[in-house]
Amino acid sequence: DGDFILMGKGPIFIPQIKPGDLVVFQHELYGQMIKRITEIDAEHRKVFMLGNHDSSIDSRQLGWIDIDCIVGKVIWSIKQRK
Repeated sequence: DGDFILMGKGPIFIPQIKPGDLVVFQHELYGQMIKRITEIDAEHRKVFMLGNHDSSIDSRQLGWIDIDCIVGKVIWSIKQRK
């Protein structure tokens, strides 16, 4: 909460995603979420994503996420000072 990101979206960014990338995606129950891709299943067009925090809701609870749900790739972020 409180961090800022710059997100690249559109057809130029989505095909370039790879494990390790942070992406923004739309989830039907939780809305927009930001997670790190850990695995890509190119055959089924799905990704497995983990959050950066131990308490994150991510693919461990949600399962594989459809690539079509990805809105964009995080290309820059600013952490909020605490």
